[in-house]
Amino acid sequence: MTFTTEELVSLLDSIRIFLDETEIKQKKLLHVSLPFSIHDPLAVLETIPNSEFSFFWERPDLDVSITAGGTAISIEGQHLSKEDLLKQVTYWRNNLYSFGTTDHSLAAPFFVGGMAFSQDSKPEIWKKFGKLKLTAPEWTFVRNGKYALLNISVVIDESSDKDEVHTYLNDTINKFSKRVETLKDATPEPDKLNYFVSSETSFDVWENGIKKAKEYFDEGIAEKLVLARELDVTANRIIEPTRFINKLRSVYPSCYSFIVHLPNGPTFLGSSPERLVSFHKNYILTEALAGTISRGKSAKEDTFLEQSLLNSQKDLVEHSIVVSEILKRLKPFSSEIQVSEKPGVRKVANVQHLHTPITAWIHHKTELLNLFFELHPTPAVGGYPKEVAKVLVPKLEDFDRGWYAAPVGWFNLSGSGEFAVAIRSGIIWENKARFYAGCGIVPDSDPMKEWDETKLKFIPMLSALEFA
Repeated sequence: MTFTTEELVSLLDSIRIFLDETEIKQKKLLHVSLPFSIHDPLAVLETIPNSEFSFFWERPDLDVSITAGGTAISIEGQHLSKEDLLKQVTYWRNNLYSFGTTDHSLAAPFFVGGMAFSQDSKPEIWKKFGKLKLTAPEWTFVRNGKYALLNISVVIDESSDKDEVHTYLNDTINKFSKRVETLKDATPEPDKLNYFVSSETSFDVWENGIKKAKEYFDEGIAEKLVLARELDVTANRIIEPTRFINKLRSVYPSCYSFIVHLPNGPTFLGSSPERLVSFHKNYILTEALAGTISRGKSAKEDTFLEQSLLNSQKDLVEHSIVVSEILKRLKPFSSEIQVSEKPGVRKVANVQHLHTPITAWIHHKTELLNLFFELHPTPAVGGYPKEVAKVLVPKLEDFDRGWYAAPVGWFNLSGSGEFAVAIRSGIIWENKARFYAGCGIVPDSDPMKEWDETKLKFIPMLSALEFA
């Protein structure tokens, strides 16, 4: 810990005095933030029981890691509209009591989670995740460079007992501190994990989906559609999500590694190269990531493949559609948008993508969570036009995506947040997993080449399994 017992007692006493002197007439969110000693948030995640909600988020090259546990507030619903979501978030922002010993942009209540790709999503394995689920955790541990802090949130109302609130806060801090102490204990090595592919989308189904997509192109209904396929695996023992992600984050440090675990339920996890949007106050960053080729086995071959991608007419057309659509969606919210004239290349361990960063200053009266809905799905994972793709893609695929290729991430009530596009991802339950991979389909797409591209995109998840 980086706070003393005396400092903690003083802080909790000031909270009790405040509550004694304050008349509470409706539900409020009480938040406490404390500086804490530095630990690996993924290691902290391993201390959370399977029976509790837990969340992990990290992009190592940006030096930000988050682990969260428990549930203070849950915003969810099969028919929750954007307006309802924004209304609930605004309520908690306006009914917040915040205490702490530090002034930091991440010293604020967090909401973490994501949503389904399609609002008509109904697959059984995704049932517990629902259409949308945003959770304000009971506690959030954040590491930002050489600084770490612990955030605690609890809902109180007119019936809350002040002494019980005081005890709860003290117990939660002590419980977290004891969990951190267990990180010193040795962890037994599990049995070697072996797995086999139990089922996957067939090539015939894949080829037929592309054929139908091209018919829509010929009819002028769509210009691009992103099709995905699924792959199921069965292992000889329970798959451990933290070990799985630990491997992914070490191999793909420029990607967003994430875990969303539901109490006694499945775990959604992945390592995505694609940012949907990140924001701080009214400055946002997003990007176009579309067009893919493999990495070379030598530096010369890698450079050759990079240049091939930069000069591929098919990939450049696909990429330009994504850039144009993102700019179109941002325009109503900003008059200051910056975008590169030509795409560059982002390289990860097994593939390289055409990449265009986009930044913007958003109008001050804009609720930034609007962008969460406005940018999803990007043409990189849905297609173009957006509304047409949202209808056609589920019809062309022989499965339901669940949360695959949808937004996953976090935001806090001080105006910071980041969401990735949940590609290179899958859902794990017990000794089974389902992974997903997709490709952008345009008029001159070749089904076999696109099939081979999905094979490349499955590699990160399948390679990490043996370490899980």
